Amino acid sequence: MDADKHDLVLRDVDVTSAEDWDDPYPYLAQIRNQGPIVWCPDWDMWLTADYRTANALLRHPGSQRVFQDRSPQSDWASFNRLNSLSALDRSGSDHARLRKAMSPPFRKSTWMSIEAVVEAVVKELLDSMLLDPHTTRDLVPEFLEPLPVRVICSILNLSENNGKRLREASEQMVAAFEKCQTPNEAYLSQAGAREMEEILAAGLSRASSSTESIPLDFLMSQCPAHLSFEEAVASAALLFNGGTGAVINASSTGVVTILRDVTVRQALLSNDSIDLSTVVDEILRFDAPLQLFERLAVAPIMTATIRIPAGERIGLLLGGANHDPSVFVQPERFTMNRNPNPHLTFSAGTHFCLGASLARLEMKTALEHLLNRFPGISLSGEPVRHHGFVVRGYASIPVQLMG
Repeated sequence: MDADKHDLVLRDVDVTSAEDWDDPYPYLAQIRNQGPIVWCPDWDMWLTADYRTANALLRHPGSQRVFQDRSPQSDWASFNRLNSLSALDRSGSDHARLRKAMSPPFRKSTWMSIEAVVEAVVKELLDSMLLDPHTTRDLVPEFLEPLPVRVICSILNLSENNGKRLREASEQMVAAFEKCQTPNEAYLSQAGAREMEEILAAGLSRASSSTESIPLDFLMSQCPAHLSFEEAVASAALLFNGGTGAVINASSTGVVTILRDVTVRQALLSNDSIDLSTVVDEILRFDAPLQLFERLAVAPIMTATIRIPAGERIGLLLGGANHDPSVFVQPERFTMNRNPNPHLTFSAGTHFCLGASLARLEMKTALEHLLNRFPGISLSGEPVRHHGFVVRGYASIPVQLMG
């Protein structure tokens, strides 16, 4: 049947206050309980927190990422280019071409060297914290944030200084995907996109005029045969953004979850049989770093007996889908040995996250070494969340390393 929005409109959940939801999961459960998919007038889109519906829509050829330029173009030009030309917002053959262009760093032939880089960076960061282990430390800026930034910079052959600048620009840019932005926040997002585009374009320009191994050469080597220069810049931005923000946020929520639950922490410290890979996937399911993933119906879509007309927007509530009790037993409980765990945190279908294996490796290595090096670690203050709904994670986690 064609969707009747009046009959399927979302009730009793004020999504305009979503950025203030410290715990979004009761609200997401309310949305799910109203049906597999509902119409949300406040966001002008269909919403689903139902696992099977979200999973199907992630794989449906009629449900695609279609970036819509922000205006005025003079202010948002860099932001629009970096998004509209990236693989994340392309479909079909264009998506496949861009995804292939970004894949060289993630091939099996390079995996052992990546593992060595992750291990070395983790040890170096923890060694620096060990120099003064009795003072209060902040795990986010001192450990969880620099880890993926330095790893992705190593993969892309970018300098540590550029990595710091890109990380700040990335945070500003990604904030534009929240549902509410102040004029000042929008200005910072525009500035962040310009900064990111300038740094990466400069690196690619160097790569085009040098025979040495320098920044982003694996992308520049594919220009112009397989990539335009602008697409190479957008691909580099996607690799950096995707390789840092989600890992930082997922790691931060995982660490806070473990430190707040004495039973979980003690089990990890005392039981060598616990598979940390399984724990990492439960962290990714339990509190997804990206709560909302938007799609556009480029053709009429039949889902859950409802026909969504072409041209309408769809919001996939990944955190809600990951808490669907019809798929996950006791979804509100952090279960270290949950198996199977088919969470949608890395998306699904052709847009499944290219860096999923790297994210899992970084999180597992960080967690293993942190707990082994500092078994008495504990929270020394209240962790501070990033403000917002779409991107979920912590900005600050004060800890005492020695218990």
